[in-house]
Amino acid sequence: MTDAGAGFIAHIDEYPGCENEFRDWRSMVASDIGGEWGG
Repeated sequence: MTDAGAGFIAHIDEYPGCENEFRDWRSMVASDIGGEWGG
């Protein structure tokens, strides 16, 4: 990946499995971060 922004989006567009893993990770940490993270 070239960066964590647009490069990350391009990466998950190319590799759908990574998008699924990211969604799983995000759902697991969302409650830990609460209102501190808008992602």
